[in-house]
Amino acid sequence: MQEVVAGNGVLRTLRDQDYGFTENGVICVNIERIWYETENENRFIIEFAKTYAHELLHILLGIFDLPDLEEEEVIRAMVGEKWNNKIAALYGAG
Repeated sequence: MQEVVAGNGVLRTLRDQDYGFTENGVICVNIERIWYETENENRFIIEFAKTYAHELLHILLGIFDLPDLEEEEVIRAMVGEKWNNKIAALYGAG
């Protein structure tokens, strides 16, 4: 686990399994995790860009006040990320 400074200057814990998160309009990306999974500059750049775009879409779609599960499903469809029952369960779907 790593602590990072988020939008309001408060430390927040970035869980090792997270690729990124958005808080108060600030995008945080787990660079260490992405690097260890890619170990290649070109693949790293692609995965970083996908993660950043994913988190940016959370900010942009935030104006619609969608339930978390629906927002995540829409974003994953937009950026071509997989969606399945295991992922849905992480967001509280039964």
